[in-house]
Amino acid sequence: AGSYTIKVSALDGNGKTDERDSLASIDRINMIEISNAKDYTYSHQSSTRVVSNGVTYWWAEQFCKASIYQDWALKNYPFDKQKLRLKFESSEFDTSQVIMLTDQDSLNFKKDINLIGWNILKSKAYSHIVPYNTDFGDPNGNDTSAYSRGTYLIQLQRIDAGGFFIKLCLGVFIAFLVAILVFGIDPANMESRFGLGIGALFAVAANKYVVDSNIPQSATNCLVDKVHEITFVYILLILICTVISLRLHASSRHPARLRFDIIAGLTLLLSYGIILIVYLVKAHQDVPW
Repeated sequence: AGSYTIKVSALDGNGKTDERDSLASIDRINMIEISNAKDYTYSHQSSTRVVSNGVTYWWAEQFCKASIYQDWALKNYPFDKQKLRLKFESSEFDTSQVIMLTDQDSLNFKKDINLIGWNILKSKAYSHIVPYNTDFGDPNGNDTSAYSRGTYLIQLQRIDAGGFFIKLCLGVFIAFLVAILVFGIDPANMESRFGLGIGALFAVAANKYVVDSNIPQSATNCLVDKVHEITFVYILLILICTVISLRLHASSRHPARLRFDIIAGLTLLLSYGIILIVYLVKAHQDVPW
């Protein structure tokens, strides 16, 4: 079995599918299904009788267009790497009758293939046996069966993930910096200090609402989610520190209040930056192949 990829499109994380066009060359191709496809169609079928070294066999090829179910790995989004899988499996004959062997170690791609927003890092092809704990009603079966499968993997990486990350989180960072400014405002202006903190809190909430509507749906707590969550926590800490500062001011402990504002402001700012750096370093760790 072999595959030549012509187009990959509709990389839709919300729908968990991608569309792929391939030119497949598989003997007895009518018995082959794409086991992880939402739907697929074959076209331009052809077959040729080949004689080689005294052995006669049939070689067949056809175009295949499929919408594939894709489990998106979003832990490091938007610094994520995705592995697209295309699984060809014998649907009619089990391993006692058919064994599929891939005739290539990696996929070949059409030169002008264009994945908007993505780069193809590498690919891999291999064949293996898939066991099932059913005999699919075979009267001669023993409640188990095994079928041959050829799997093709494509690993993708987002283009300019750093710029995309800034686009998603710039509003969050600005809101945090605005909130940290409360430590530079005189406690006599109590309404201004609380107003900045609460306003920043609402700004982060609004940004999260917008971002959630534009990223793939997943139960995974991705990098962008973590940035919003840690910012919520830090703005809450800023508001708590503001209350403490106002109490020190009310008790006329002005030098202590000033020291507290400086230490609290620098501590929160530096620790927030360190946590962001740790998150970004972890997100850049390579995805195992």
